[in-house]
Amino acid sequence: MMKNTDSETIVIPTSFRYACELFGIAIPDFLQLYVNHFSYMDQNFHDHSVYNLVTKSFEYVRQEDEGQNQVLQIKLNKEDQDKGVKLIQSQIKLSINKNYSNAQKRSKGKLLTHRLYDIFSKGLELKEVIYLDEENTITLNKDLLFKSILTGISVTQFLNRIMECVAIPEHLARLHLNKAVYNPVLGVYMRVYDGYGHICDQQYQKSPKCRLLIMEIQELDKRYFFCRDLQQRTVFYQEWLDHYVKINASVY
Repeated sequence: MMKNTDSETIVIPTSFRYACELFGIAIPDFLQLYVNHFSYMDQNFHDHSVYNLVTKSFEYVRQEDEGQNQVLQIKLNKEDQDKGVKLIQSQIKLSINKNYSNAQKRSKGKLLTHRLYDIFSKGLELKEVIYLDEENTITLNKDLLFKSILTGISVTQFLNRIMECVAIPEHLARLHLNKAVYNPVLGVYMRVYDGYGHICDQQYQKSPKCRLLIMEIQELDKRYFFCRDLQQRTVFYQEWLDHYVKINASVY
């Protein structure tokens, strides 16, 4: 039995924890939603769905690990090789079939991906659950596990990388200075914040405490308008956020 050793542990950055907890998003729920929306088939077409954003984010964060991960050496017999080639060809044909909507392609493609996973995972010992702590786990899907097998990037590495892509100070600084850049992870976060997946605590978001936070954020651009440098503006916003959390420590 060959092991796919996922020796890393989930490390939740402080910036990501603030981004979730300050706005009523439970971290385990966000990570589970992220995993659930990884669709291997979505690599073959583009739309504006959360599935597509999550899937495209794998290559987005993978750039940091280019050449650092060792892909598992998998040996397939002739029969499995032929099956794999046919399944990949079927996915490509499905992706360009104009008779199906993207949602239908995604659904049908998932079945093909699962068959590919069953072929490539033979002889591998793969984790199907990741523990965040003693009480919370993330259940993995075959689409993401198959991508992990092909790239050598473990699901834990992937989740750690995507959490590093969400930081409120930098996001606000870029937004206020009109220097936004492509960030599919942040795109998913904003969709969730706006209600996608129904995992936000809406009661908390309507509370006076959260509304006060939003009001303070709305004043930031006016307060630091004199600073037009992205890096320095981000520093100012980080200092503001650290102070805000400190005086509200009993809440967070």
